Amino acid sequence: MATSDSNALVRGATHTADRIETALGAAERRAWLLWASVALSLLLDSLLTGYGLQRGLTEANPVVR
Repeated sequence: MATSDSNALVRGATHTADRIETALGAAERRAWLLWASVALSLLLDSLLTGYGLQRGLTEANPVVR
């Protein structure tokens, strides 16, 4: 009886470890997606600001201005 209980505990711990590993992998993929979105936003902001300044607009950000 004790052996089957310990086997069940090992299976449960293995299953839990697998679920944690899967969740961490998904979180890592989401983190890369978010950082890529930040980088793309910064790039587009710089490009569009430069384009607007060439067209005669003024910078609205007081820190940058």
